[in-house]
Amino acid sequence: MQLLCRIIHGIYRLHKEIMSATQIIQISDCHLHADKHTELYGYDTYANLCQVLNYIDKHEQPDLLLFTGDLSQDGTAGSYQHLVELIEQTGIMSYVIPGNHDDQTQMRQHLQGTRIRHDRLITLDDYCFILLDSTVPGKASGYFNQKELDFLEDTLKTTEKNQVLIACHHHSLSCDSPLMDTMMIKNADTFNQLIANYTNVKAVFFGHIHQELNKKYHHIDYFGCPATAMPFMPKMTTLSFDKKTPGYRKIILSNGSALRTQVHYLPTELVD
Repeated sequence: MQLLCRIIHGIYRLHKEIMSATQIIQISDCHLHADKHTELYGYDTYANLCQVLNYIDKHEQPDLLLFTGDLSQDGTAGSYQHLVELIEQTGIMSYVIPGNHDDQTQMRQHLQGTRIRHDRLITLDDYCFILLDSTVPGKASGYFNQKELDFLEDTLKTTEKNQVLIACHHHSLSCDSPLMDTMMIKNADTFNQLIANYTNVKAVFFGHIHQELNKKYHHIDYFGCPATAMPFMPKMTTLSFDKKTPGYRKIILSNGSALRTQVHYLPTELVD
């Protein structure tokens, strides 16, 4: 009986914590086109994103959405306008950062709406999210220029009382793919060491690699997010695709508790 009571009490505490927590859904690598029907490597990227957002609407209750780059494949006004329509339909506040396929001029001009924010810092009670631009114009790989590193360090100095999370597009630790690791952040060591100097930095969230990943450097967790567009094969040496369905990452933040995160993939019966 005592064991049963402890189990029930534990379930109650977990339920209470989840209900009072901030829930964030990370979505990455949508690769939309001006023409909704344009496929990429045989994948209907627009339909895949629609299915992911519909699934989230039915099965999740996020407080915000975090889009971590490569929102467009062709960098066109039309591709961003499609995303605006989809985000506005969700009614969920959404924060966006660019990826290497995005055209930042078009993105700033056309990815605008009542539910879309381009903020660099999100404060969420005990936690805060710092959003970084890891892109280099014309390059598939990433790099943090000095201005971005200065912004990061200045922000870290002003958020020392918060538990800090960082989001960017590119990965800064090897994902064990010889192909994708040629396109990681080129000054990754500088970035990784900078944030390792701050014990309140808890995690880095990124996209780009089109697959889930969980690694650790010093005290910091690094989390890769699957793509909505198409899944890359882990450890690939040449471009190849996995059989996984489109996915997203769920992040749960509770004051006084460690963050929790889990990747979710769409049920196979929902994907054409």
